[in-house]
Amino acid sequence: MQQGKLVTVIDDLFNHIAPFTYWVIVALWTVILLVFFRKYGRIGAEDLALKTLVFVLAIDAARTLFENLYFGVYFNSLYGWLPAAFQQFLSTPTLLALPKLVNIATAIIVLMVLIRRWFPEVEQKHRQMQRALSASEHEMAEAQARESAMRSQFIDAIESIPDGLALLDGDMKVIATNHRMETMLPANTGRSVIGLALQDWLEKAIDFSSVENMTAMQLAMKLLSGTPLEVRLVDGSWAMLTHRQSSSDNHILVATDISGLKEREQDAIDARMIAEEANQAKSAFLANMSHELRTPLNAIIGFSDIMRQEMFGAHSRKEYREYASDIYRSGNHLLQVIEGILDLAKIESGHVELKLEPIDPAGIAEEVTGLLFNEAAQSGLAISSHGTRDCPDFLADRLCVRQMLINLVGNAIKFTPAGGRIRIRFAAQEEGVTVAVEDTGPGMSEAQIDALAKPIAIADRVDIARSNRGAGMGLSIVKGLIEAHDGSMTVSSKPNLGTKVVLTFPLQVQPSIDQAAN
Repeated sequence: MQQGKLVTVIDDLFNHIAPFTYWVIVALWTVILLVFFRKYGRIGAEDLALKTLVFVLAIDAARTLFENLYFGVYFNSLYGWLPAAFQQFLSTPTLLALPKLVNIATAIIVLMVLIRRWFPEVEQKHRQMQRALSASEHEMAEAQARESAMRSQFIDAIESIPDGLALLDGDMKVIATNHRMETMLPANTGRSVIGLALQDWLEKAIDFSSVENMTAMQLAMKLLSGTPLEVRLVDGSWAMLTHRQSSSDNHILVATDISGLKEREQDAIDARMIAEEANQAKSAFLANMSHELRTPLNAIIGFSDIMRQEMFGAHSRKEYREYASDIYRSGNHLLQVIEGILDLAKIESGHVELKLEPIDPAGIAEEVTGLLFNEAAQSGLAISSHGTRDCPDFLADRLCVRQMLINLVGNAIKFTPAGGRIRIRFAAQEEGVTVAVEDTGPGMSEAQIDALAKPIAIADRVDIARSNRGAGMGLSIVKGLIEAHDGSMTVSSKPNLGTKVVLTFPLQVQPSIDQAAN
């Protein structure tokens, strides 16, 4: 019973609210329609798509307004808000189909508007897409043609280079070569090297007598480690093999023909052997000649010394004593020349034996000045040493150091006029210990210094040796001995201003000539 009352109340409420609701809906859609038409008028012609959309929505709003107005009048007359004649009129079959016809007409209008607005645009976009596709295909064809041309040019360039090139995959199998590589390293099997493993290829193409008994696998591994290899090929030519890894997993093998270089190297080796043999023959000749000359020369010097000192009685004429003195001086001079030639021969042949030991600057200076003091005094010269206390010991061969200083000081005595001075200066420098011999003699030109520093061209030293007091080999011997100590010699001199010779002994001596064992 109560449920029935509730249903009745709901029906009464709906009957009172429904008619009013339709008029609210009609008012809302009227406002919406007016807003759409107002917006339509404000949209510019350039934004045709938005304008079309607003127009379509306005048509749909008009359709909705008509439907709600139709059914609003119908239900309002049904519920007594309007005269019942409206409900009877709108209930006729013909008018009942009117909303449906309005819906159909609206759909047709909207479809026509859309077709008119967007179909040409779609067609235009389709044509644009077709044109773009055609252009893209054209560009692709042109790109393929350019790529093909570039590939052809690249292949031509690869084939034109003088080196052999081979491309290997990650398994070290040959996948491509240029013609030069096929020619230089053929498989010797009557077929291409394509597909061969690297070690198999090398085993067929290389003369393994040139690679110190290495196997093909060892040779391949060494090559892959980045070590360039010089190998002789089966045809007798030589090639330099180098390995390069590409950006991918592939490998590049380069073969460079070095046959000409090997021939030049062999020619150089042959020439050096001939020169060494000639040098050895020269040294042997000089040694034999010096020995043959020194034996009678020592006898001449000895007998002439006895005669000039009149050990067996006075000469009947004083000229005989002068003759004996001349023979004695000349014999000693010739002996010095022979000794100089032997020293130069030893230096040139690399037979200088160095016995390295700490050298005390004060001791070696005292020894040299003591040996040459009388000779200097007889020539009216003062000889002195400096810097010996402040200079540390240095490592050198004592006999060589003494010989170098005796040669330098002896040259200074020979060519410095009476009243001059000769100084020996020791100093510690960053590069090592320096020993300088200075004199106040006539000096030399740069050309004369260059000539004296050479072991030959004695005939070019006439200006220096014209007094017959030297053969001009002293500086050459000194230069050879200091270089044997891995040191250096510098000469500075100007005519009439004296000469200065500086010897530099390194702190760590690494002799360039083989040392003899102590």
